[in-house]
Amino acid sequence: MENKNHGFAEAFAQTILDRQKLPKIKIELEIQPILQIFLEELMREIHEDKDIKLIAPEFPIKKEVNAQPINVDYLLRADKEIYLVKLELADNQDREKIYEQLVFYKGFAKKILKEDSAQEYLLSKIGELIEKSKKNKKKYEFLAKTVKKEVPDSKIEKVHIVYIVPTEMKNCNEEKVIMARLRPRENNIELRFHSLADVVSDKELKKCGETEQWKRVIRDLFHKIDDPYYDAFEKRPDFKFEVVKGSERHARRIVSVLAERQLLQKGSEFDFGQVKEIRFTMGRKQPNFNVHYHGGGVKAFYGKNGAERIGSEWSKTELPNRIEITRREQ
Repeated sequence: MENKNHGFAEAFAQTILDRQKLPKIKIELEIQPILQIFLEELMREIHEDKDIKLIAPEFPIKKEVNAQPINVDYLLRADKEIYLVKLELADNQDREKIYEQLVFYKGFAKKILKEDSAQEYLLSKIGELIEKSKKNKKKYEFLAKTVKKEVPDSKIEKVHIVYIVPTEMKNCNEEKVIMARLRPRENNIELRFHSLADVVSDKELKKCGETEQWKRVIRDLFHKIDDPYYDAFEKRPDFKFEVVKGSERHARRIVSVLAERQLLQKGSEFDFGQVKEIRFTMGRKQPNFNVHYHGGGVKAFYGKNGAERIGSEWSKTELPNRIEITRREQ
């Protein structure tokens, strides 16, 4: 039974990752039910163990101009604080829409901070949606009951706007411009998906009666969403890769690119059966590196020659110092 569960868990996570590659799939919706299990604990860790509770996912915030709401992925609350949590992934295309949403959330935050009762304000806005809705009245009524139960009937002192984004969003020029607009200021927070992996705990999984295997699978899922090169080293299980003085994540990226370009196969310049280590330096604009072989030989790749093999968009701080390669013991 354990092996069967393990197979399902792996297949479940891989299905989500495979669907992420398709153009019409929104990975935010795919992982929301999983993330919801761990979100309260994550928020407690970054906010000094405050008693933070989830009010509702996909919480509708009504626009002033019409009855069409903008949903925030999660609405949470502490004693006198509200948290608006939004997931954004690197494959989202409309960066201006992200910025417009942020402006909208900030406007909502200003309004709720002026009210004497956060509960009354939210209930009034949900009431407006109930009046205009033809199909979802019962669902909005259920949401109103949840707000009345979970949101304090008192004044809110802070509203936190939290974006959970993949690390890769910092490495894309177009997204870097938008993310600069989302830079944490005041009560705005920016988190990474690997932060979610760090809080996948026994306590939370025991709520679901699940095993250590599920814990590992879910932790790895969050890591892989955050970093597409997370498991690159494991693609060559017969060899061990050790990063010396540098970022393991960027080393994984290099190994992944070499693998995709079929440069790791036997007889190639990067045949890991022959390579002892790869040492990196940064040229004026492009990466340089030397491949050191077990027999004592060295092959150099400079400038464009090197960039063609591992990609040209590297900064000095991203390049690892060197990657040591040894054969795994059987």
